Amino acid sequence: MRVLITIPTSGADGNGRLAGIFRYLGEGHPWELRLPSSHQEFTATRLARFLDDDIDGVITSAPFEPKAARLLTRAGIPVLALHDSYRHHCEVGGNFHFVLSDHVAIGRLAARHFLSLGHFASYGYVADTERNRWGKARAIGFERELKTHRIVPHVFTPSLNHNRTLSARPFARWLNALPRPLALFAANDRIAAQVAGVCQGLSLAVPNDVGILGVDNDETVSAAAGIRLSTIEPDFESAGYAAARTLDQLMAGRSRVAKAQLFPPRRLIERDSTRALSPSVRLVEDALAFIDAHASTDIRVTDVADHLKVSRPLLDLRFRQLKRGTVAGAIRRRRLQEVRRLLLETDYTIRQIGDICRFGNELSLKNLFRREFGVNMSQYRESSRPKNRYS
Repeated sequence: MRVLITIPTSGADGNGRLAGIFRYLGEGHPWELRLPSSHQEFTATRLARFLDDDIDGVITSAPFEPKAARLLTRAGIPVLALHDSYRHHCEVGGNFHFVLSDHVAIGRLAARHFLSLGHFASYGYVADTERNRWGKARAIGFERELKTHRIVPHVFTPSLNHNRTLSARPFARWLNALPRPLALFAANDRIAAQVAGVCQGLSLAVPNDVGILGVDNDETVSAAAGIRLSTIEPDFESAGYAAARTLDQLMAGRSRVAKAQLFPPRRLIERDSTRALSPSVRLVEDALAFIDAHASTDIRVTDVADHLKVSRPLLDLRFRQLKRGTVAGAIRRRRLQEVRRLLLETDYTIRQIGDICRFGNELSLKNLFRREFGVNMSQYRESSRPKNRYS
């Protein structure tokens, strides 16, 4: 059997897929291979020459070209595509089959990893480009998993130039606006490495200010990032093996072959970019936990500092460093959350709620509530309660 294989080998994805293909061939399935020296040779013109050589099947993950896809469709030979751009950007015939990574599962795994660390003030996703369907699928998985925990991530979709590099200035503005510590999931390791570079330029510590997680387990890219990047490794080798086996079945005339196969990620590899937090971050997290547990008592900033056995100036410094405001502000915000809850769930008067939440002055509470939420307390109660609560 003569098989054309066009797989880029410049990254971990292509090398892993080829390893899986050759593992299958090494099990006693000899093919006569046609291997272009570069995937850039996979143009319509070059493809036509290969097809004239009586090719029996094709495995490709090269960037799509509609004209090449039409040639393969007309040829009618089995085609195994390991790149989902053929599914979305080209009109392909029934001779195309797909072996792909489960990108939604990759996004879910990224969210679960960050949630397991349990210390982030906000979550974000940095896409590749708007054109990449796989990047959108990873974002969907990330968002869905976080949504189950009532978290809505921030999403940055860059306009990449011809060198496929992030435009640092708009990304830096987006990054600086997010509360820290920030959990940042990048569409792939290449984007993650660029994110790390922007963080370095902004004097943001990784992972204490920004935790970064990429995809692909591309060690070359990770080495160039200046920090060892945590990453999700797709199961490229298993996908390559399955593509070779499926192509063999199709070339043998078997008709009952899955049109598309999805492979979940192989593993998550934690490295320095999402490692454990520094003591200063843990101090702030412990302070917030103490405030959350004691907000309904007459708690003061000195009580928080005494509980943590640190000085008040040091505690305020750590809050400012992590963009959490002040300790007094954190206590006030937590009490306002309790005010909102009591407005919705009870019929207490505003004065009673102020007393319960340790706001000594009713007028000050009303003014503070309006500044914080943009509406007065009575309006908030009436607009937010279910209309049929007395029925």
